[in-house]
Amino acid sequence: MFGLKNLFAIVGLAVVAFVAAGWYLGWYKIAQQNNEIHIDANPAKVKSDLQKGVVAVENVIEQNKGAYTPGQPVAPPVQTGPSSLPSLPSLPPMPQPPPGIELPPMPTLPQSSNSTPPGPSLPLPPMPLPVESWKSNGG
Repeated sequence: MFGLKNLFAIVGLAVVAFVAAGWYLGWYKIAQQNNEIHIDANPAKVKSDLQKGVVAVENVIEQNKGAYTPGQPVAPPVQTGPSSLPSLPSLPPMPQPPPGIELPPMPTLPQSSNSTPPGPSLPLPPMPLPVESWKSNGG
């Protein structure tokens, strides 16, 4: 359900947007003189800007008239396959060391037959001591 708090938030947002747009477009001017605030409105500017906005919206609607008809796809179909993938640029060749300098061979990892990953080996935890109450009551 659309709550009353949400409605107040939307109305507040609309008022703030209208005030900010009006100040930016010069619909009014605020001046302070001797601890008094004066607001000078320019209704002719508001009327001309609104008329310009209506004309601009009508032009956009007229330009896009017939651009969409029901049943037609909005966007072209997406191509799939190797031809549609972008190609990455090739890397430059690996630089060679200057003559007379010999690089050491690359180290190799030791091959082990078990499946434990390489890393430090940790000691096993100590075995727990038996508790007297766990022993069977033979007596």
